[in-house]
Amino acid sequence: MNKDLLLNYHPAFQAAMLWLGPIEGGYVNDPDDPGGETQFGISKRAYPNLDIANLTQAQAVRIYHRDYWKAAYCHELPDALAIVMFDAAVNHGVSIAKLILQNALKVKPDGKIGPITLAAARQTDTAQLVSAYLLRRGRRYARIVAKRQRSQKYLEGWFNRLDLLLPFTWQYL
Repeated sequence: MNKDLLLNYHPAFQAAMLWLGPIEGGYVNDPDDPGGETQFGISKRAYPNLDIANLTQAQAVRIYHRDYWKAAYCHELPDALAIVMFDAAVNHGVSIAKLILQNALKVKPDGKIGPITLAAARQTDTAQLVSAYLLRRGRRYARIVAKRQRSQKYLEGWFNRLDLLLPFTWQYL
């Protein structure tokens, strides 16, 4: 990821993007991936009218900021939690990322990030919340594989993603 593309963004978003870039990689078109064709982690399934093969890093950064970071309210959360939430929004979708947060906080899981969810997120110990959030993501991966056996080939990579994300977030606690 070109760091110059991130200069005008919040430091936590910059960090999240620098972490995410190598994880998501470049162009992939795996027939077993329900997202289909992807570039920098941006999928054809999510953006059917976008020319994925010719997507630039600058375009990807704008999409990530608008459709994932802001849409998941990461800009309203403590930095470590914001990074974990952003990665979940990218990997699972914004709606699922919001529900995972609400379940980890034990607030009403309505998929809407409002004052109750934000207050709970700010009042909860961030390290414990990050751990609870990642645990729920791991369980979600296991349920995906149980329902769709072809996804088994991704399971180790998904768990590796979580293993890498946890220590990365510690520096933002």
